Amino acid sequence: MKDNKLSTTVLGHKIILDDALASTAKAVDWAAEYVNDAVQDVPYGPAVMAGISLLLPLLRNPAMVEEANREGLVYVTSQMKFYNAMETQLLIIHPATRFDLLERLEELYCLVIEFQMESVIRFYRKRTKNYLNAIVDCDHWEEKRSHIEKEEHSMQRKLETTLSLEKSRYLKELLQEAKESRQDLTKIVLSILDVTQRMERRLSTSEHRECVKELGASDPCDDKTRIEEQKGGLIWDEPSFKWILDNPDYQRWLESDQDHLFWIKGDPGKGKTMLMCGIINELIKSVREKGNVVYFFCQESDRRINSAASVARGLIYMLVKQQRAMFPHLQQPFNDSKRFDDANAWTALCKILKAILDDPNLDTTYIVIDGLDECVDNLNGLLDLIACSSCRNPKVKWIVSSRNWVHMKKKRNQPISPSVLSLDLNTQEVRNAVERFIKLRVQDLPFKESTRSIISHNLSERAEDTFLWAALVCLELENVKDLEAQEISSKFPNDLNSLYNLMVKKIDQLRPHRKATCYQILSIVSLAYHPLTLSQLAILSDFKSVIPDEGDIKDILEECGSFLAQQEERPVYFVHQTAKEFMLKERHDEMFETGEENRHHSLFSQSMKAISTKLRRDVCDLKDPGYSIGETELPKSRELAAIKYSCLYWVDHLIAGGPYEEDLEEDGLIDKFLKQDYLHWLEALSLLRSVSLGVSMMLKLESFLTVSQKPW
Repeated sequence: MKDNKLSTTVLGHKIILDDALASTAKAVDWAAEYVNDAVQDVPYGPAVMAGISLLLPLLRNPAMVEEANREGLVYVTSQMKFYNAMETQLLIIHPATRFDLLERLEELYCLVIEFQMESVIRFYRKRTKNYLNAIVDCDHWEEKRSHIEKEEHSMQRKLETTLSLEKSRYLKELLQEAKESRQDLTKIVLSILDVTQRMERRLSTSEHRECVKELGASDPCDDKTRIEEQKGGLIWDEPSFKWILDNPDYQRWLESDQDHLFWIKGDPGKGKTMLMCGIINELIKSVREKGNVVYFFCQESDRRINSAASVARGLIYMLVKQQRAMFPHLQQPFNDSKRFDDANAWTALCKILKAILDDPNLDTTYIVIDGLDECVDNLNGLLDLIACSSCRNPKVKWIVSSRNWVHMKKKRNQPISPSVLSLDLNTQEVRNAVERFIKLRVQDLPFKESTRSIISHNLSERAEDTFLWAALVCLELENVKDLEAQEISSKFPNDLNSLYNLMVKKIDQLRPHRKATCYQILSIVSLAYHPLTLSQLAILSDFKSVIPDEGDIKDILEECGSFLAQQEERPVYFVHQTAKEFMLKERHDEMFETGEENRHHSLFSQSMKAISTKLRRDVCDLKDPGYSIGETELPKSRELAAIKYSCLYWVDHLIAGGPYEEDLEEDGLIDKFLKQDYLHWLEALSLLRSVSLGVSMMLKLESFLTVSQKPW
């Protein structure tokens, strides 16, 4: 104390506390009223109240304060009236006695003020971390509070020896009042803490949801579910994939600290995807909550999942979903640009994924990618990413699958040597799995037991270790009579191409009109940039005199042999990539009588026709132009769902079909679209959450028209 000013040294800095009174912050009303009257008539209480005023914002933000620190803040705030009562009693006792007690009171105040100052400094540390991180140690809050209580009790005992019985009783009443006030203040603080934490969770969840939505990833979990359904439950038959779990190469990859990349290779139909699904299921069981299992399934015929960028999106999506602590790696780029779909998307996504995989706090992570050979956009970039990342973090392990022709180029400073398992070399294990699969599938055929036994034997003899062959033959047998099944099962050709030839002959034997209809549907599915639903296929089909509905399309699919598959409400797919490859090679002329470009143009013109006839203002009948797309679940619209593909891909088909003069002229399809349907189309894109794709489409269209020398 000097010149009637109370001072103390905090962290080596001398602070004149009276000077802080002028900048006292706003207080929590309840606490301010509680201590306000007590500090008006004493010389040093207001100095401590200055610290209390700085602490009150901390009590308004209890989530920012450690529990022990928070309890200390509540304690010194609630004791303030008691401290000032002791100071008042000191002013009226004999000076000889007062001097010693006043020194003790100063020591108590200094402890309280130091606690206050360190608490305030800690609270605002983030704003001043360039200086405070190096000098502040905010541990031992319980010890600091204990020291304050010890000094307080010592001061109280000495003071009581000099006071009358009445005044001692008054101090004890104040002490009890402080205790009750502390309980009330604790309730208030905990209530604020609860509300704050709930708000933070809500805000965090909302921000997380928006950021992940803008990432634009297809959820790999949905793709895995679809694949498992298409395989007819094959994945859940453990013996069909169990063998690989006991394979020495797989075990070594799983347990070794050195092997981080495991590669499964094999010819089409050997069950690679089945194995990958089984491995994923087993890894999920093994890691439980102690690690991450993220995966992606590439499919060439689906633009959503056939590029390196889409693989990165899917992996990032699953990583931030499974380990929320990785979310900041995605959040910062999102806050900077809010775009993951422009020309620099791959670079940005790579950077995010690498940052996550390099994070020292990342849990043990298994990354599974199926079908590298079906990544048609920037496969080399994806392979480089895998090579680079597989040797950086020992907690990250990769397992990938592909056909035999995919190879990873070794680069300098990337000492990769993946463990490769060839299904073509593990013939006995694959054969046993195929035989198991055949027995299961034949059991579902509508034949008597003796017939099923013979069929199972015949198929096992002819399958040549190929799951796909066995699955296709079982599909063909579903419509065969019991008496014929035994003989037919022994005559199926035993290789995929020959089997496809047998299947396509059934289409060729249809009446000319039905045959042409089947080939048209096959051609549309083969050229589509995204799997089509029945309603979308109906819109895109050009049957001249007939407008088909979903039922008509379903009937046609049944006549397309076993080349196409469709289950319940799911899109239409080729049963396998090899089936699509066969049709494009062996039946190209039948599918595209006037060429692929003409079929693309037909898809463009059908899309334009649908947009013109089906889109209108307020197509979902929302009745509110200010409807919030991001915050509200949109009502389902069958009409909008049916036209979704046409809205998103008409420009791609226009470009692939080449310039048709009549479309580009005044009053042509493009001109009519821009004059009549453009605003309706923009509204539809907004409802489909695809406005950014619409921007990209307009840029493509502008470039196309410029090259075609046609003005907008």
